[in-house]
Amino acid sequence: MTIAPAATGTVLHLDGGTRRLDATPFAQRAGWQEQQASLADLHGVADASVEAVFCSHGIERLYPHQVPAALQHCLRVLKPEGFLLLQCTDLKAAAKLIAADNYTTPVYQGPHGPMAAIDIVYGHRASIAAGQTELAHHCGFTGQSLMATLKEAGFQQIAARELPDHFDLWALATKATWSEDALKATVAALFPGRS
Repeated sequence: MTIAPAATGTVLHLDGGTRRLDATPFAQRAGWQEQQASLADLHGVADASVEAVFCSHGIERLYPHQVPAALQHCLRVLKPEGFLLLQCTDLKAAAKLIAADNYTTPVYQGPHGPMAAIDIVYGHRASIAAGQTELAHHCGFTGQSLMATLKEAGFQQIAARELPDHFDLWALATKATWSEDALKATVAALFPGRS
């Protein structure tokens, strides 16, 4: 059975910190209400209570053994027409820098300061040194490993995009089966870069 995707509703913004919904891809879509929570602890969020879950650079802060349970909780809190939108570091893009012996040279300016391959892989060193240890990375993904991990967690359809120039991966994972047109339209509306 094919289900129509949610076009509006409540988006559970995980580990958003001071980054409000208006600084996310949902800002371009009217009618979304924000709820915030931590990816590491979704026990207090009711089953099937939100239309979307958005997590930007939170999954790499978990340890590998925590990832499956966290994703299963994301699936649990979604309504049948719901979806997860996930942004995380692209380890394959970072590995290319490391293989070229470009480990500590800054390659772009991030929200916390200059970012080098070491920061992309392990978290921003200066922020962590200043006491923001919650920004440390404990795991990571390539495009293929992220899609496989989402599938293993129980998501039905997964669309992913690698943005190697930004060292980012984006994934959209659905709780139920959508039509291909609906999946493509949602990806085009929410993913950065070309569709």
